[in-house]
Amino acid sequence: GFYPFWFWNDTLNEKEIRWQIAQMAEQGIRGFFIHPRQGLKQPYLSDAFFDMVEVAIHAAEQHNMLVHLYDEYPYPSGIAGGEVTEGNPHFQGTRLTQRKYDTYGGPIRKALPRGNVLSCIAYPVKNDQVDWNKGIDLRSSVGMVLADASYNVAGLTQYNQKRYFASNPVPTLETILPEGTHRIFVSVQTQITTHKYWGYYTDIMNPEAVQHYINLTHGRYYNRFADKFGNTIRSIFVDETLPSWSTLLPQAFQTTYGYNLIPLLHALQDPAHPKHLQVTKDYHQLQYEHFLNSYDKPMQKWCEEHGIAYSGEKGSMRLSQLQYMHIPGCDPGHTKAGAEELDTLTGDTRRSAKATASAAYFYNKEGALDECYHSLGWSGTVQDAKFIAESLILMD
Repeated sequence: GFYPFWFWNDTLNEKEIRWQIAQMAEQGIRGFFIHPRQGLKQPYLSDAFFDMVEVAIHAAEQHNMLVHLYDEYPYPSGIAGGEVTEGNPHFQGTRLTQRKYDTYGGPIRKALPRGNVLSCIAYPVKNDQVDWNKGIDLRSSVGMVLADASYNVAGLTQYNQKRYFASNPVPTLETILPEGTHRIFVSVQTQITTHKYWGYYTDIMNPEAVQHYINLTHGRYYNRFADKFGNTIRSIFVDETLPSWSTLLPQAFQTTYGYNLIPLLHALQDPAHPKHLQVTKDYHQLQYEHFLNSYDKPMQKWCEEHGIAYSGEKGSMRLSQLQYMHIPGCDPGHTKAGAEELDTLTGDTRRSAKATASAAYFYNKEGALDECYHSLGWSGTVQDAKFIAESLILMD
């Protein structure tokens, strides 16, 4: 049946919560997901917030409805509304940013992506073919340049009203390359600064960061409502969490495969590199296993120990990853009637209703879910809803 995402996106009050639950019950809705959303005025995960959750739980019980939790404010999951990384900069997420530049021999000066430059290597190119045997390690030719000039109006002394400043440290390559054409491969660990609502994000490949997130979120719900877990409270929903780079990966790679990833990062960039297939396979396998061990398995274990289901929809690198969710999910079902292409059957596991349903059958799950009907806008019609429902039933 339908279990709506119930957006909590304003100042919450007991009367409104009870009224809305009664309205849902009257329409045959059997339960709902409490989804803290932008606009929420009560401080997230505070006593004031949990007071309203308690009202919702009691009202749901009066109408024989189930309550499902949502593990973030607003989404994607993993940062507890921003609290995970506050005071814990070592928990902040990063990504692997890679660039390649073709250039001629002679003096070269190039600004690189801002971050920790892991590798910078130049290879000679002839007839558009890279000579992989003659790489030049340029990492020692990279340093920081404070790229933005400014001044401080406070001055330095009583005789100096303005003081020259500079900021924005940009890794910059400056060197002289041998004669001929070269291709420079650069790999940089960059801070995540454009992630949905926060800009920054959590290193969800770090087990300590994920455990801190569980303590802040899941643990607080359980501390307040332990007696409701497994009966009124049925599951907790994870949304859109994806693996990325982590400072822990290079050492884990060395330990697992017995060779150093850093000097071979550029092999990920170019299919023509003689070690491209091996490095790519090993890297993605490590990323997959690391994500399972840092995120999916701890979530599954916590939910099982506390009597609720681990549900939701997020990027899965393989279908086998869905075995760790008690109620695996996806999010297709927001293509309106008349659209040229449906979104219910795609190559992306997270957006494939068929893949999720198949995993639920294969791993003998009690069911699967789909975060459908979202992003339709106010122009969505009953015809659109019927069209989406029928296409999803077809994928079951």
